[in-house]
Amino acid sequence: MFYLAAFSVVYTFTAELFPTSVRTIGLGIGAVGGGIGGVIAPYILSLKVTARWLPSVLFGISSFLAAFTLVFMPETKDQPLRQTVTDSVESWKKKEVVTVTDQLDNQGFQLEEK
Repeated sequence: MFYLAAFSVVYTFTAELFPTSVRTIGLGIGAVGGGIGGVIAPYILSLKVTARWLPSVLFGISSFLAAFTLVFMPETKDQPLRQTVTDSVESWKKKEVVTVTDQLDNQGFQLEEK
């Protein structure tokens, strides 16, 4: 069930990350990544013959790597969608893009007061 939620997040987040001119290419790359994972998963499960714990460790490591890379993705909440690649490059150069790591300070996450 969780893989369905993760897959839907890939489509939603990818659509917000890529500018309009290359959005379908970004969605295609995300779909290919999911397809490759679907093909590789049975082979990883077959490693259970070698070591019973190995498939769980490999799936866990890949999950942590995915979560770690998401920390460096830009925040898309309340941000306008970029229309061209040039707009995206300019927003990164001007540092208009805010990531989770930008929101960290010495004391950790700071919650906004309402």
